[in-house]
Amino acid sequence: MPPVQKEDSSLRGVGQSAGDLSAGSTGEAGSIGLEAGAVSASFVITRDYADGLLRLANHDNYLEEYEPADLITGVQGLRYRAVMDEDVRAMWAAAARDGINLVANSAYRSKEHQSRLWNNGVATHGRAWAEQWLARPGHSEHQLGLAIDFSISASFGRTAAGIWLRENSWRYGFILRYTEENRAVTGINAEPWHFRYVGRRNAWLYSSSGVGSLEEFLGV
Repeated sequence: MPPVQKEDSSLRGVGQSAGDLSAGSTGEAGSIGLEAGAVSASFVITRDYADGLLRLANHDNYLEEYEPADLITGVQGLRYRAVMDEDVRAMWAAAARDGINLVANSAYRSKEHQSRLWNNGVATHGRAWAEQWLARPGHSEHQLGLAIDFSISASFGRTAAGIWLRENSWRYGFILRYTEENRAVTGINAEPWHFRYVGRRNAWLYSSSGVGSLEEFLGV
């Protein structure tokens, strides 16, 4: 969670690069008083649902055959959007400086890949289980190329890496997407390993606003 008493040095210049706003957006991402360390109650989030960093993927938003145009192979051989590469590398380096070894096991997944996971989950555990633990094909944040999973263990949040990510990932544009507290909104069980990239400015706004989910942040 970002401090609210003073400006954080990692946020200087926030909003000045393409990665800090929704991709392709032309509007202002929000009015924000960095010098005061407080988010304006009237901030306006730039919403680019076509191909932006704030595009929503959930039970109610179907991505169809979407595939990011800027997919690259980055850190640890992960595939994700090029717009986030600089921040991903910065986060890995910062964690290493703090003695934390980040190991990710999943990033971009195609709709076809998600279909295989979904079908296997339904066949093995039943549809009710799959609805709680898996996104339906075409509804996964991994298809956006903006999500990174660091584990598939419920205990990950209690590990050194999990704690470090929860406390620091916002500095590099990530939010912890699925928590026990926002389960009623997202419909997904808590996943302490799943981090969603939204850009540094949006991550700061999200973490400072006190909202519990990306859905609430976007007002949907």
